[in-house]
Amino acid sequence: AGIAARALLNLASNKTAAAAIAATYGATEALAGLVLTGKTKETKEDAAHVLSLMVSHSKDVALAVINTEQALHALRSAARSTNCTGETRLWCVSALHAISRCSRARLTILRAKVLDDVFLPLLSADDLGEWAEAIQALATMAIANLTGWDDTCVLSEFKPHVFGLVHIMATAITQRDHGGIRFRNAHVLQALWSLVPNDEFKAELVGAKLLELSIDMVALAHTEGKRGINLQMLLEIIYHLCFAISGANRFRELGGISMLEAHSKGPDPVIRKLARGAMWQLGTRETLPDPEADATPHLYLSFAEDDRARATVVAAALTKEGYALVLSGERRRDGKKQTHLVGMARGMQTASAVVVCISTHFSASALCRTEAEYAEEIEAHVVPLLLDDCAPAKHLSKIASTLDCIDASDPGSLDLAIMELANELGDRGKGPSGAPPSTPTHGEPPASEASTPSATKGGMSPDTPAIFAASGASPPRSLP
Repeated sequence: AGIAARALLNLASNKTAAAAIAATYGATEALAGLVLTGKTKETKEDAAHVLSLMVSHSKDVALAVINTEQALHALRSAARSTNCTGETRLWCVSALHAISRCSRARLTILRAKVLDDVFLPLLSADDLGEWAEAIQALATMAIANLTGWDDTCVLSEFKPHVFGLVHIMATAITQRDHGGIRFRNAHVLQALWSLVPNDEFKAELVGAKLLELSIDMVALAHTEGKRGINLQMLLEIIYHLCFAISGANRFRELGGISMLEAHSKGPDPVIRKLARGAMWQLGTRETLPDPEADATPHLYLSFAEDDRARATVVAAALTKEGYALVLSGERRRDGKKQTHLVGMARGMQTASAVVVCISTHFSASALCRTEAEYAEEIEAHVVPLLLDDCAPAKHLSKIASTLDCIDASDPGSLDLAIMELANELGDRGKGPSGAPPSTPTHGEPPASEASTPSATKGGMSPDTPAIFAASGASPPRSLP
């Protein structure tokens, strides 16, 4: 068994081979068994290391492993067991951290109480030996991936570990070890990206020089021509930190505006959107046209891009009730192209009411926070709608409390939620005497400026008009 575990360890460093191991009947269960019952410490360590490598290569493999009851039990038990060697615990925690990076696996981890029974005890443990720093860093990142953006995130009690992630990211950039292992920059970045929407950590992260590090990394990515997901996360980190007064002031002192201006004109639509949003938050706003030109009665529907499918269904139901709509992310109006922020401002300023579709994605989105704060700034009539069982974040408290929200989290009872929403709105967003606007616009809701997969499926185009007529308009298609 020990020889087999070592052979599998040599294979698992290869992505294709790791997937083949996961696909082999009984292999994952056998490795899980060796983690718990291997006769030598080396066998246990090698088996745990194999599982860690397997889940780090592929989200599909991570899902397969976490959905294997024996594997989940083995990783959970060994990670918290003082009878296992520090290295065995390290690889088990590493595997659980890798799984936490997969959004489709997070609910399984939370239901298994891995956060409460494994990660939290590890943060306060003093018996982890030489691997203590690495194990606690992995546990911190895993908790951040699972609940970092939530107002109730337990990391508020372990802030030194949170701020230590900034140092770990600096070591990852320079390819140095931390606590005996070398962390991947993207993994640390994802954990910090998950934490920055939470106001609990913003000021301290600014004090830990996360802004300085982010600016340096953006400059490095720009120099090397890298405009992938890491650059998007870096710009959104900067965007979120600018919601804190200390963050906005420090960013101005660092001369970061010029960097945002350069990226606001770049080729990547997501990067442009984030850079313009951060500039808006810092007070650099685009010139808006005369709002009198948009006098058609309508509602403004604000939602996160990840919730576009659900929001489309809500839009169709409201259209059926006789309301005209302007959707979040509109890029074209009156035949002219506009940025998402200009579309937001025009849509909200002349809206009879703003329907805010609150969800976990909405609470964690910097762009959605800008929309919520702008609705508060112009004193819009806001009607909050819950799309999932997430309570509104604290920063939304001025426009939406839990008691004020209309619950649309159950797709099966959406009709009841729409009836309650229509009752709350009354005739706001309808034409005179509830009649439809005189010049209805037909079409589907537009994709946002960001060309993300969730925004482009279902045949939606950035050029599609975003005002839904109260009658005669084709109802929007629900996205897969």
